[in-house]
Amino acid sequence: MNIKTKAQDLEKNASTKPVEPLEKKPVKKAPRVTKASKPIKEIVDSSLNISKENIKKNINDLKEAATGVSKTTAKRVKKVSDNAKKTISKTSDDLAKAVKTNIANIKGFDKKFYIEYSGNQVSEDELIDKFKFKWLESHDLSEIKDLKVYYKVEEDTAYYIVNNKINLSIKII
Repeated sequence: MNIKTKAQDLEKNASTKPVEPLEKKPVKKAPRVTKASKPIKEIVDSSLNISKENIKKNINDLKEAATGVSKTTAKRVKKVSDNAKKTISKTSDDLAKAVKTNIANIKGFDKKFYIEYSGNQVSEDELIDKFKFKWLESHDLSEIKDLKVYYKVEEDTAYYIVNNKINLSIKII
């Protein structure tokens, strides 16, 4: 295709309406930059000062809140501690009573101790009675804090150790 044919095709297809001229629209101008009433440094500095004051106020508020929390916590800890002391005291009193009761029950049962050998018999009561008789010849029973009794069957003799110091022996049969 040549250039004339293209131009003719365009003319045929083109609309017959006249082209309207473009309207002039007013162009908006950029706003004019004027000198700021305050320099930027002053504006930034004042904003920073306000921020610093707010931070200081918040820190002081936090300190006051923390002090309040500390006092409240201290009161709660003291209350819990006092309750624990009461509970421990009551528990230890109850435990002491139970131990005393158990000891009293142990003391309350009957016991008899006998040694039998070669047709002879010696009881614990007999060994203690003979000891008391001999001891009272020169001492008081209130002096006795601890008494250990050893009975030697071959010799028919009881050996007594009083308060881990005094030795005494008694022929039993």
